[in-house]
Amino acid sequence: MRRIVLPIFTLIVAVGACRNAQAPASMVQTSAGEASAAPVSVTPTPDAQSRGPVRLDGRAFADDNGPFNALGVSLFWALWAEKHAPERLDATLAFLARHRIDYVRILAMVGAPSWEDRVIDPAWPDYWETVDAFFERLGRHELRAQVTLFADAQVMMPDRAAREAFVDAWAARATAWRDRVLFVEIANEHWQNGLPDIADVRALGRRLRSLTDVPVALSAPREHEVTAMYADWSGGVATLHYDRSVTGPDGPWGPVRQPWRWPGAYFRDDPGIVAVNAEPIGPQASVAEDDDPLRLALAFVTTFVAGNAAYTYHTGAGVRGGGAADLARGRLVDVQDYDPRIIGALAHWRRALPAGLPNFTRHDAASSSMPWAGSDAAAERGDIVAAYAATDGRRLVGVVLGVRRPHEIQAQRDVRFDLLDPVDGSVVASAELRAGQRWTVPAGRAGYVVLGTFLE
Repeated sequence: MRRIVLPIFTLIVAVGACRNAQAPASMVQTSAGEASAAPVSVTPTPDAQSRGPVRLDGRAFADDNGPFNALGVSLFWALWAEKHAPERLDATLAFLARHRIDYVRILAMVGAPSWEDRVIDPAWPDYWETVDAFFERLGRHELRAQVTLFADAQVMMPDRAAREAFVDAWAARATAWRDRVLFVEIANEHWQNGLPDIADVRALGRRLRSLTDVPVALSAPREHEVTAMYADWSGGVATLHYDRSVTGPDGPWGPVRQPWRWPGAYFRDDPGIVAVNAEPIGPQASVAEDDDPLRLALAFVTTFVAGNAAYTYHTGAGVRGGGAADLARGRLVDVQDYDPRIIGALAHWRRALPAGLPNFTRHDAASSSMPWAGSDAAAERGDIVAAYAATDGRRLVGVVLGVRRPHEIQAQRDVRFDLLDPVDGSVVASAELRAGQRWTVPAGRAGYVVLGTFLE
């Protein structure tokens, strides 16, 4: 197993904004892109191929290589392409594999009128042969799939008995291809895909869990129904479609910070469920879209700092892949067509963040356990939008989002860290602080990733 060790890292903090104050003598500051004079050492996630079946490890996904911070890409049209455009599908999967993507999110059925040229129909005579061919193709590219069973079920499969049989058949397929499956989800946004009754979704989920050891999710519910959907789902997966609205007080940073709401906004205690940021804002996404590489890179980092186990890069091209309905909306055809800095940044942080990050202890900027002070006051002043951190032993990972003006922080513990550009990972500044020392975070970026280590 090949391991990549970058010249910085062990503490990871995404920080933004600080006014220029006199730095302590122990600080080493560099301009953007220069090498740090005092690099921090960390062992990032191994850049290894997927191996063996996926299991849940606390709040993270793991396989035979250990825990990993799963990075996926929406590719709803994949089974259609396996049947009708296999060469194009292969080129897309090859592109994703080169960026060490972990999984693609696919639909096992779909067929409403807006999908008339991208129908995926379980009634195809060769449906299961197509499914097997797709998993074989995934294996050649060392990728996995998140399989969503029901989409447009009211059109494709209205009969309850047929749905149960479909779940049974997919349980067998997922088990047979368990090395290629990240997890199986019962329905995409159940209330608008033919399964409006949460009890029905939960019954199908229990049925699936009884038939396979592959991890199972239910569906991404509406905000007010998350608790009802995932109550008593310990040992399973929760798919969450966090709010993409950019019209609130946080503007475009609102969607970036949403994963921090899990699980406290829905459960009093830790529900023992692995959370997935399954359909975040992205380029040409519906409701609201964002194609800013820096914000999307920080959205990825924030997802894992917040204790979520996976992040799906969701694009307009990932929905129908050039279907007529998407072309009419001006959407691009392939995920390869978007700004390459986005997928490059996501792939970089997939490697650079420590494995098992979702299992770290979380800290809000306003909490007494936060490793540095000052970001809470900065957020109240409007200098930044938010700051979060996660710690494990001597390691720290965190984010400060939406930097508008510089702000001063004060170390709560002896610490050494690198302040990093979220898009290219270059070192913007480095510092070594003793507990109580102050430091000014510059406002040269709209946010930062900081990697470092506690010294005591």
